[in-house]
Amino acid sequence: MLVWEHGRLRAGMHQLGKALSPIDMLIAAHALEVGATLVSNDSAFANVLD
Repeated sequence: MLVWEHGRLRAGMHQLGKALSPIDMLIAAHALEVGATLVSNDSAFANVLD
């Protein structure tokens, strides 16, 4: 469920001391939820790991 993935991602980013904008957080959580590879020119996504 996307809500759970979003919460897990947000908590993990907080532990790392990193932040994403709210829309970037939703994009990353959705990609993780469906097992997709996220391709972006935005370097902020480099901090998101599975």
